[in-house]
Amino acid sequence: MASSEVERLQFEIIRELCGLPRDLLADLCDFLFIAGGTLEHVTGKSHAALITLISNHIQREELEDNGMTDLLLLKDNITEIQEVATLRQQKTQEAELQEEQMKKEEKQERIRKEIEALQLQLAETQNEEDKPVNREIKTPAPSRILTQNLPHSYPPTPWHKDLKISGQIGEPGQKDRLTFSSLARQIEHGLNKGVPELEIVDAVIRAIIPGMGLRSYLEGKANLTLPTLRSGEEKSATELYKQLTSEVQGIKETPQKFLISTFDLRQKILFASQEAESGLKYDPGLVQNMFLHTVLTGLQNDIVNDSIKRDLQPYLEQTDISDELLLERMNTACAYETERQNKKKIIRTATARHYPFSSVERHSC
Repeated sequence: MASSEVERLQFEIIRELCGLPRDLLADLCDFLFIAGGTLEHVTGKSHAALITLISNHIQREELEDNGMTDLLLLKDNITEIQEVATLRQQKTQEAELQEEQMKKEEKQERIRKEIEALQLQLAETQNEEDKPVNREIKTPAPSRILTQNLPHSYPPTPWHKDLKISGQIGEPGQKDRLTFSSLARQIEHGLNKGVPELEIVDAVIRAIIPGMGLRSYLEGKANLTLPTLRSGEEKSATELYKQLTSEVQGIKETPQKFLISTFDLRQKILFASQEAESGLKYDPGLVQNMFLHTVLTGLQNDIVNDSIKRDLQPYLEQTDISDELLLERMNTACAYETERQNKKKIIRTATARHYPFSSVERHSC
């Protein structure tokens, strides 16, 4: 009976040993005086080796009363060690929880401060936007004295890239000269971008070829405006409209070139009519109708152009037709007419080969 009780107690102790960490097993070996004076018997041994060492010790045969006393003492010591380990683990967990809670609170505090800083920055930005902005730029006194003597000086504005006209304005008939339509388009683009009118005037003057009398004249003229500048270069809207009514295709001018030149003339009329100093304003619908009429009646009267006019007439009667579509139909009509003329040449050539002599010559023979 005593032997079975000892074995049961040994099994319980061994089972509890398996749940202890290695450092506590080493302490038990020291408690049982089997660790050695300098712990040489437990140093470097694994968890399983320490359990085996303790198990062999409690199962040795030379123990008194089968080792019951030693087993009870060992079990009490194991219980005490387990309680200490449990308490230590609880304290460790509590410390970890406290540390985690502190980190969480620090993070929340940091986020709160960042939010407050952003709110403060947003409030300052809104206050700055609500304040009236003083856009006046102070310039040194010498600069003001110099600008007062310039004919085209205007109030200083915030810095921006100077407007530059693409191309050069030259003498009438000069090759590669900037056309009026291109100049008008660039001026309109500058106005739409909010460029001051006086700055556009200066850009136009800079685009005139150096050395021309026109440039010297304009540089010395004060209070220039865009309408005044344009009036020195082109005809008035009335003169241009009168020219449109009598425009005809040139002798060496192709139908496509005639159409494009008429496009250009129409745009000149519309642009000149928009000028503030223009005396007569032409309605765009009126100008468009006259443009279509001029294209139809301005083509030369010959066999080729008559065919092209017949092909174009349905489209020229549409007042809302786009320039792109009209030009496309003109190119198509010209291509068809060229093909017809080429076929006629082929037929005439083939006929001449089969009948080299005229009917008169055949009768005379």
